[in-house]
Amino acid sequence: MPRRYVPFQLNCIYHLYNRGNHKEPIFYEEENYRYFLRLMQKYLEPESVAILAYCLMENHYHLLIEIRGKVDLSLKMKNLSIAYTKAINKRYDKVGHLFQGQFQGKQVNTVEYLLTLTRYIHNNPVKAHLVLSNEEWKYSSYQDYLGLRTTGIVSTESVMKNFKDIDEFLRFSEGSDNAGEDLMKQKQQDFRRHEDFGSPVGGLPYRTPNICTDICANCTSWSKKSPK
Repeated sequence: MPRRYVPFQLNCIYHLYNRGNHKEPIFYEEENYRYFLRLMQKYLEPESVAILAYCLMENHYHLLIEIRGKVDLSLKMKNLSIAYTKAINKRYDKVGHLFQGQFQGKQVNTVEYLLTLTRYIHNNPVKAHLVLSNEEWKYSSYQDYLGLRTTGIVSTESVMKNFKDIDEFLRFSEGSDNAGEDLMKQKQQDFRRHEDFGSPVGGLPYRTPNICTDICANCTSWSKKSPK
């Protein structure tokens, strides 16, 4: 996996992900998932790193995070990975690397990207045919978004403030790809219409599609190119 060249900056949102070495499993049983979640809480302290969404799959993971305080995110993620690798190797009498290199990170710098990525992360288990619906997968943040549980791990406000209510979020998250695209197009029209009057939509300003401040207030950086 290529080296990461993304600088992590205060008040910006990032998609973090990694997978098993040679695409092999990183989770073997339920306790592995639980332990990884405990490490997330330990190393990604909420006062500095807000976890907006996550999904743990058998051989990879996705984290959607917002940096809210001073933190060396690369070091935190490195320590998390080392701690988890040591525990897995000890438990299953394994040696060597568990992950395929260092974790990867992409900046999320538009509202559309934020919402589409949240949908993509939560849909992973369904796309992999592991479950029939997002809420059936215990190892993602989707149940937190629906209010079915309160883990204290996830901060949903940055995403949910872009929806009128939970029903709209459900339609966007669980509808067909076309339904999700149609809802996104409608939101883009709303953004542009309110932009003409200089007013925010859902508490979120929308100025241009490539400014990180579209999705996180007081962002300190500008992106020259939207992540793919």
